[in-house]
This record gives sequence, C-alpha cells and structure tokens, in this order.
Amino acid sequence: MCEDKKKEQQPVLNNSPEAFIECSGAANIIVDENGTIIKSNKIFEELSGYSKAEIENKKRLIDFIDPEEQQFIPTLLHTGKNDKSVLNFKDKQGINKYTHLCTGCLLDSNARIISLIDITKQVESMSHRIALENATARIGALFLDIKSKPMDSIINDALNILGEAVLADRIYLLLFTEAQLFQNKIFFWNSNEAEPLPREFYEEYETLFPWTMELLKQLKPINISDIESLPEKAASERINFKDKNIKTQLLFPLYYNEYFFGVLGFDFIKSKRECLVLK
Repeated sequence: MCEDKKKEQQPVLNNSPEAFIECSGAANIIVDENGTIIKSNKIFEELSGYSKAEIENKKRLIDFIDPEEQQFIPTLLHTGKNDKSVLNFKDKQGINKYTHLCTGCLLDSNARIISLIDITKQVESMSHRIALENATARIGALFLDIKSKPMDSIINDALNILGEAVLADRIYLLLFTEAQLFQNKIFFWNSNEAEPLPREFYEEYETLFPWTMELLKQLKPINISDIESLPEKAASERINFKDKNIKTQLLFPLYYNEYFFGVLGFDFIKSKRECLVLK
C-alpha cells in the first residue's frame, strides 16, 4: 500500500472503533460498561446467528456465555482482566462453541472492544485425538486378557470403547470368509440413542453396497461426510443409507499383506459430521 493511502486510512482506524471492528478478522463487538452490545461486526453475526438489529442495544455479552462461565464477565468488563481466555459461547440455535476472547478499552470511554475467535474445530479435534488415544490404550489392555476371555467378548467390548470415544451412533465389524462371498463373523454396537439394525442388513452388505465394496477391496478408506454427495454409481448406497437415517459414514478396509478380509464401519445418524478419524 502506498504511503498516501496509509496516511488517509490511519486516522480512520484510530478515530473510528466501528471501522476497526469491521476491518479485523475476528468476531468483534463494542460493549458499554454494563456489557450491552452497542456495535457488532459481520463475523459476530455469523458466530452468534443473530442479525445486527437483534444484537445491537438489545443483547449483552453475558447472554451468549455459558451460565457456568458467566462469573468471569463482570471482572472482564470492569478491569479488563481475563481470568478465562476460552469461553463457551452459545449461538441462536443453542449450539455451544469454544471461543478465544480478548479485550481492549476505548480511549476517553467506558466502552470496550471484545474480540472472539471461534476455535471449536481445534478444541474438538484435540479432544477427539485424546479420546482416541485413551480408547486405543484401553482396547490394547483388553487383548492382553485374551487367554482368559473369549475373543468375541473382547471384540464387543472394544467396539463399545471405540464407539463412545468417537461419538458414533453405530459401529460394525464384518469379517469375511476367504471366498469373500458372505460374512464369517458379524459384530455390531450401537449407542443408546440409535436403533440397532437387523442382522440381515449386515449379512447382505456386499449385495446392498457394490460401490462401497469395490473401493474397500482396493484397500481404500471411505469418508462420506454427506450421504447426499455420493456419486451416481453409489445409488444403492444412497437409498439404503437414507433409509437407515445414516447422515455420515466412515469405513475402513481390514487387510493383511494386502489381503482384504473385513470392514470396520462407523455410522453417524444424529447429524452430518466431518470425520476427524482420517486426519
């Protein structure tokens, strides 16, 4: 940017907090000494789910903060001291989001600029990885007890641990015979909120899901974040998944020395999810 442009813009940013909150890449608001939001930017609208008309001079910062964390807001407003930099922010739909919060005071004013950055994906990704690491350790401990406990029982316990760790609604493990014509072993687990699928559904897996099986036999994992995004050649999958209310599915081929012998599948039925397991 040329020097003339800098000179033209510098006073605008210094003298206009409204211009600053729009230029910044964070979800910014200006609040008065009581915490009432008097100005908000577009990113804050997107974060909260409310329009400017619904926010400005009508909502307070504390209205968006989880009740258990609202105790930190008065100190933040009056002293600027931030005792908890990551707060649970609740949007219009009631969805909790993790936000990193920082603040600064305005010159010659009791008002404050509050900046929030949505770090939900980063926090959930880290929590997800920790949960998986803990689950892996617990599953490993199960197999140390293989001499005193039936293998089928160990596998069922392992699916239970894995399902709770990844917040899946259903998990199934299909082990094929050498001819790959039908399942030699079928294991499945479902959460308390998910209706279990009939055993026949898994027994007919190869017939119902030809596109899926073709990829799995090529030893390719399949991450279907949205069933509606399946290609035309996966028409059978789309019909059957929708019939079972499956919104997201994650599938892993099981193989040894490039010999395909089974499938580990995860179903998510409550909502579409970006599966972090592959990352």
